[in-house]
Amino acid sequence: MCECARVANPSACPSGEIRLDKLGSNAFNFGAEWIKRADTFFESKEGSKHNKSNVLYTELVKDPIGTVKKLYKDVGYEFTAEYEAKLKEYVAANEKERAALKTKGTKSLHSYTLEEYALEKEQVEENLGWYKKKYFK
Repeated sequence: MCECARVANPSACPSGEIRLDKLGSNAFNFGAEWIKRADTFFESKEGSKHNKSNVLYTELVKDPIGTVKKLYKDVGYEFTAEYEAKLKEYVAANEKERAALKTKGTKSLHSYTLEEYALEKEQVEENLGWYKKKYFK
């Protein structure tokens, strides 16, 4: 049984079977551990010297340019008018692409559920709820 990502070459899986339950579990556990380690680092004396930002995906979707602008400010990067124009161009093109898909009956470019990866909302809350409470009051 293979735990390859769907975006990877499926022929790389000897059995040809992609186990989404294993992929989900491994990716979730890796991500949760990575977030804990990053938080520990940024709380340390060394880590506190570095700029950081936390972004909710829902905010990024709702206001991509405003969210990127905030992100740049938080980490001390310059957000130029040239970059903003490129972002606006990208967002407009992406909105057109999504609209075209809707006319074809496709609801979104990507659609994933916790269930298809054998994950549960309670599991996410139990392992990552602290992060949301800490950074998104």
